[in-house]
Amino acid sequence: MIERNKIEIFNSTLIERGLTLICAESITAGLLASNIASISGASSVLKGSIVTYNRDLKTALLGVSLI
Repeated sequence: MIERNKIEIFNSTLIERGLTLICAESITAGLLASNIASISGASSVLKGSIVTYNRDLKTALLGVSLI
């Protein structure tokens, strides 16, 4: 887990700047989105998240090129 106060500061900063976030995660398996969503009011910041651990899904869903 990321320190709660850091996530609160991050969320507050996004709200103050009128910004939102969409996550695409792989090896973190949704850790970032989970931390952000754990803070009250996260729905005004986090618009969604997708976890694509499989190489084929990364390419198909996110357009990630395989090296």
